[in-house]
Amino acid sequence: MKPSYPIIAAWGIKAGIWTALCGLSLCGRVLGFNPPERIMTVHPTLQGHTARPLRYQPEGGDFVIENGAEFFNRPLYGGPTAFRADAGDKPEISLYLPGHGGNVRMGIRTAGGAKWLHEAERIVSRYRPGSMLYEISDPLLGEARLDVTVLALYEDEGILVRARLNGQCESAEWIFAYGGAGGKKGKRGGDIGCESQPVGEFFQLRPEYCKDNTFAVNGNTFTLRSKPASMSGTCPKGSQLRVVDAGK
Repeated sequence: MKPSYPIIAAWGIKAGIWTALCGLSLCGRVLGFNPPERIMTVHPTLQGHTARPLRYQPEGGDFVIENGAEFFNRPLYGGPTAFRADAGDKPEISLYLPGHGGNVRMGIRTAGGAKWLHEAERIVSRYRPGSMLYEISDPLLGEARLDVTVLALYEDEGILVRARLNGQCESAEWIFAYGGAGGKKGKRGGDIGCESQPVGEFFQLRPEYCKDNTFAVNGNTFTLRSKPASMSGTCPKGSQLRVVDAGK
């Protein structure tokens, strides 16, 4: 018997050029702030000083990688609290409250089938200070390209996600799923290289993290209630929201 795996799922049906904007934030929760550790020694990572080639290439003020393999290795910070959104080479977001606040997973569905974005054929990931930008190309989209931007909020603890389809693709749908707020903290709050597993495995969405998650849906908004915190989300008008058991 598979464990229950409740998540919120949403999609909107539009064709051609469209833009969708979603927001997700903590509900009435104020988090404490722990200052970062002081760096006592400078250890620059320069060409010729490393045993492997540089994976990320500079383009203007951005750091860019094509079809990178990492999840959750690029934290996005907003205001002066312990909240962060862990993005990465792959277009999936893990929230840290502190404690794991769930994952935002995104996908596409067209007449040719459906696919999660992290499985797309070509993903260009671009870190621009404070944000992550993804350029998604896949046979399901034909000649069109899906651009996704993730931005951490400053005034509140949360994120904004914008998806824009550039080009024509008949009956294209943008899908997202959210859930898994289990509160997992680890030994060092999920710091890269400090846990028993790489962060890309440590914060993956798993059924057991969804055990105590409950959802309330009202039109194009939803609220997730869990032990770590309550989270609220707002989706574009016309979106279809429903609670699903993805463990089946």
